[in-house]
Amino acid sequence: MTGKISTKADVFSFGVVLLELITGTTAIDDSRVGEGEETRHLAYWFSQIRKDEEQLHAAIDPTLDVGDDETFESVGVIAELAGHC
Repeated sequence: MTGKISTKADVFSFGVVLLELITGTTAIDDSRVGEGEETRHLAYWFSQIRKDEEQLHAAIDPTLDVGDDETFESVGVIAELAGHC
């Protein structure tokens, strides 16, 4: 937001890239506007849904093919890491 490069900005950006890989969407998506303007931002939107297993499963990019529990659990671990970023 400030345009300055910092370690915090790099960590946040890494988290956003992970979320983009998991969901197959972009960091800012105008079609995702829900209860407020901030929901169009992938990081905010994902932080709202990641605790709900059903919503998390629906948010995962279908091309990842997370049909089995082990793969879904792995994606969940990556989502948790992205949440910490």
